[in-house]
This record gives sequence, C-alpha cells and structure tokens, in this order.
Amino acid sequence: MTIQEAAHQILMEEGHYLPSKEIAKRAIEKGMVGSTAKDPILSLAQTIDKNIRDEIYNTPRLCFARDKSGRRVVGLPGWEENDKIVTLPIPPRTVEINGETVEMIELAKEAGLGINETEITNHLIRAGFKALASEIGSGLSKRFNELKKRMEELEE
Repeated sequence: MTIQEAAHQILMEEGHYLPSKEIAKRAIEKGMVGSTAKDPILSLAQTIDKNIRDEIYNTPRLCFARDKSGRRVVGLPGWEENDKIVTLPIPPRTVEINGETVEMIELAKEAGLGINETEITNHLIRAGFKALASEIGSGLSKRFNELKKRMEELEE
C-alpha cells in the first residue's frame, strides 16, 4: 500500500481533515506503510504533501485546505464545500540548479537525508530560509522604506 492509499483510507475512516504528519503517524501505527527514513513520519508527510502539490502521484486524489485555526490540512475533494474550507491551489514550480548543487543533493540522498531529490531539496531550501530569516527581514524592511519614500515623493 502506498502512503497515498493509506492517507485516503485514514481520511475516509476519520471523515474529517487531518494534518499530513498526523496521517503519516496513523499510517505507521496501523502498519499500513513503513519507511526507512531517519524521521519516517516527516518523510511520509512530505510525500503526501508533494503528491498533492505536484499532482503527479495524487491517486487516490487528496487536497489541501485550511482548518479554522489556519493550519494546512489534508482532506478529500468535496469536503471543502461541506465545511466551508477553501482548497489551496499550489502550482508546481521549476527551479534550475547547477551541477555542483545536484551532486550535493545526490550525496545527501545517499546519506539517507531524504527519500528523493525533491524532499531533500525542499528540506535544504527551508533550512536556508531559516538561516537567512534576519537578512530576508532586513531586505524586506529596506524595500518597504524605499517604496514608502517613492510614494512620498509622488505625493509632493
């Protein structure tokens, strides 16, 4: 059974949205799927998210939504109409990376840091954003101040 099939079955049984990590946790606990990843729950949750996001292996079909607290959750198509939760359209992205970076991703995969290149790349990007959070904040603040100054100049 794939994690996608397990997720669909769990959601059918529960009858309501669940976070992808909770779905992965339940699938492992029920023995529906297994994983040799360092963090099996995270790995399987990321696979569910990727399948939905990329719409490639999203069979049986699942969808993203936001619960009342704003958390992203996973459900079955059609639930959003009953619960007044909006499905999030997340289009796939294409990013070009150089050969040296591809080699580093392959090494990370061989080291067991993820089950595939996409999972590893997403992890690295998130880690990079965390490391650069203050620089991003400073850059946004600077950009905001520049725009504010231009607006003031236009008003004069």
